[in-house]
Amino acid sequence: MSKFEKFVNSLENACDKAAKKTAEVTDIAATKIKLKAEESRLCDRYEELGRASEGLIRGMDEIPEQIASALDEIDKVMARIKELEGEIEQKKEKN
Repeated sequence: MSKFEKFVNSLENACDKAAKKTAEVTDIAATKIKLKAEESRLCDRYEELGRASEGLIRGMDEIPEQIASALDEIDKVMARIKELEGEIEQKKEKN
């Protein structure tokens, strides 16, 4: 076998190894993307549950401290969102 043939053979082997490794990495990346999508779906379901439950919880006579604290934080965040939305409107009106 000539030096050129050895070189070509070596290059083919390297390309095969690179292609296999690329396929492995791509497969792992695709699975990670699927995992993130499922985790996002789970977060969405928790959000739906929370939104559906909020009215019921606020109507309770006694609210456990941990839940009351979470509701207070929700109120604070919602107030901040409204504040920021107002700032955006003011800035739009200026421009």
